Amino acid sequence: MPNFRVFFQSARLFDPAPGSEFKFYTHLLIIFGIMIVLAIAVFIFVTKFKKNNPIQIKLGRKIYYCFLVCGSIGYILLFFRYQNVRFLSSRFLLLILFSIFIIWLGLILFYFLRRYPKELVEFQDFVRKVKYMPKPRKKK
Repeated sequence: MPNFRVFFQSARLFDPAPGSEFKFYTHLLIIFGIMIVLAIAVFIFVTKFKKNNPIQIKLGRKIYYCFLVCGSIGYILLFFRYQNVRFLSSRFLLLILFSIFIIWLGLILFYFLRRYPKELVEFQDFVRKVKYMPKPRKKK
């Protein structure tokens, strides 16, 4: 098990050219790969099973974009790290990416806990009202 305290040392965190040797490649490749696989799974689930509910599609798209963008940018940053590109290979950018990911998940959780139930009730009321609305007559 790698020592993650080494990852967060300030001398290593802000180094503009940290070198291509990095112990956490495999761990981060797995984490970013899981993010992309989860994004694809959420996309497939939302498009196949939630076609009639735009509120659930909205929530699914938020989760999909969060995982896809963070996983893709993570792979790009790891590529820069492997190629030893100056400034783009610093650990600070990975830390910023994980911070953005946590904040983005927090915003999605806030939406899910606060706004989603209200929007879902409003949509169900709309569907119930549309069911009893008169249908337009067919033109002859």
